[in-house]
Amino acid sequence: HSKKDIFIIFIIMKHFLVIVFLIIQTALLTIIEAETTINLNGLSASDKSVYQKLTSNGEYNCKDKSLTIPISYINDDYCDCPDGSDEPGTSACIGSQFFCQNKGSQSKTLFSSQVNDGVCDCCDGSDEWQKRVDCQNSCSVEGAEFRRHMREKYEKIKKGIEIKNQLKAESAELKKAQKEQIENLRNEVASIEEKYEATKLLKEEKEKIEEEQRNQKQAEWDAQEDARIAALEAELKAKEQQQQQ
Repeated sequence: HSKKDIFIIFIIMKHFLVIVFLIIQTALLTIIEAETTINLNGLSASDKSVYQKLTSNGEYNCKDKSLTIPISYINDDYCDCPDGSDEPGTSACIGSQFFCQNKGSQSKTLFSSQVNDGVCDCCDGSDEWQKRVDCQNSCSVEGAEFRRHMREKYEKIKKGIEIKNQLKAESAELKKAQKEQIENLRNEVASIEEKYEATKLLKEEKEKIEEEQRNQKQAEWDAQEDARIAALEAELKAKEQQQQQ
């Protein structure tokens, strides 16, 4: 080979080695990043902050403080922590829970046994991350239906409150009317009692006057009878005297 050919081969080999080096470097960086990045799949925003607080120096402290593991063990589909806290996004640990964010609809929590079981439980399909089944994101439709249902529920509750307030107002008016009616009846009874007492007094006064009048007439009649008897006796005495003469 000529010097020119050797130089070309050298240049090619040099570029090849550079490319290999870059590939190896990228792979190593990917591995290092994977080792230091926390897979927080299946966690709510509040729980993610809790998990981040439990990590230090690339390690994770199980929630029950029983074990410290590399953060790469989180959600690796193998249950390392006795409390199952290292597998919030898989079905590896019995009793753990998976959080569905369900953006556009209602978030919810599943049992770990429902993760990757071939059934789309989360409307965003996040529980079937192994893609054994094709989960379509139905959160927008589900969210719209939920909001429609909540609006109907709100309208029913609002209508119920309006009816309750109306009945309450009517009840207050009825109570007020009944109170006024009772007060009027009390006043009427008091008036009747007052009239009765007045009538009773008038009757007693009338009976007293009539009694006095009867007594007066009786006295006058007795006086007249006494006078008549006295006159008859005087007349009889006078006749007796005449006969004696």
